[in-house]
Amino acid sequence: MKSTEEASQFSVRLPLDIRMRMQKSAKRKGRSLNAEIVTRLNYMLDMEDDGDCTLGDEVFDVETIGNLMDELKRLRSRIEYVCSEQYQHDLADAVINIIKSRF
Repeated sequence: MKSTEEASQFSVRLPLDIRMRMQKSAKRKGRSLNAEIVTRLNYMLDMEDDGDCTLGDEVFDVETIGNLMDELKRLRSRIEYVCSEQYQHDLADAVINIIKSRF
């Protein structure tokens, strides 16, 4: 973070639930609430600048991030299906069909 001389103090009203979530996140990451807010603001501003987002040393454009989010949604759906009872029934049916086809 910049030195105190370069940073300006600014008051903002946060809804209590957002403040609590930010404090929880800051604590998990070993940061002050202020550092967490500044980090998140910088992250969001980076995403807007030139359509790019930095994550560590990696730079991602907005399209790539969107594609990654779509893939995560597809994977989540597949995981939910594999954990469902329907999957168990479908798997059992497939095994039975394989066994029937061999005999």
